[in-house]
Amino acid sequence: MSKFGIQSASELKDWLESQDETLGELVLNRDIKIGMEAWRKKAMLQLVYFAVRARAETARMILEFGKVPYLDRSVPEYFGGSRWPAVKSAGLTAFGQLPVLDIDGTQLSQEAAINRYCAGLVPGLIPADPVQAALADSIYMAAEELAVSNPIVNVHRGEKFEEAKREFFGTFPRRLKNFGRLIRKTGGPYTMGAEPRYCDFKLYHHLSNARSLEPTSLDGEEGVGAFMEAVEGLAGVKEYLTKRPVPIDIRVKPMLDPNVVGTRHEEKGEGGSSQKKQKV
Repeated sequence: MSKFGIQSASELKDWLESQDETLGELVLNRDIKIGMEAWRKKAMLQLVYFAVRARAETARMILEFGKVPYLDRSVPEYFGGSRWPAVKSAGLTAFGQLPVLDIDGTQLSQEAAINRYCAGLVPGLIPADPVQAALADSIYMAAEELAVSNPIVNVHRGEKFEEAKREFFGTFPRRLKNFGRLIRKTGGPYTMGAEPRYCDFKLYHHLSNARSLEPTSLDGEEGVGAFMEAVEGLAGVKEYLTKRPVPIDIRVKPMLDPNVVGTRHEEKGEGGSSQKKQKV
């Protein structure tokens, strides 16, 4: 990548920090910025998941925000027609779970690892300062404590749904208050201040789930409404949120409408050949 031989975002960061400040914006804009763009786009990313609004949403929002090309793949599409039970039994994913992110043939498992990798492709989403980066991680993990919202929205039915929902909202007000206090302390509109970090997309997803279950659940906590609006207004994210599949029949027969995996798909060309639709 570029004449400097930089191969990754971390190497780019180290190189920039080693240079004299007098290099200024000229080098950044002409050589490094161009080279970074080429590096971000050279890897073919395939995000493999189910047709649910759950553990792939944060990665999708990060990639859409960063204009990083990727493809959404269902289990049969990615695994040559095999369904999930067969894929899991055969040990074709590292930990028997989804999502996985295929990076030029290397499978990356676990949502947090996937989201942090994706965030590393987008300048600014992971703070350069180690302490600030750790704070972003802590906010991410606090948002993960709301992850029980995923099966409530996408899986549970009937009495199991009602029981899980009661349990979730039993602790939700306390957790929401913590996030509201954090947003106000940093000045907002995001959890760490004026600029979005990768943890904000994770928090947005789970608060959006809560709002799907109870439309007024976010009301009354100062700062949270502005946070949601700020994330929803981000370039790339705004467009994605308007076109992504919508959860329907929650509690009764939950599914997405349309019932497909994500929004970035391969299109069939003439003669049925696949054409990758990945322009962002």
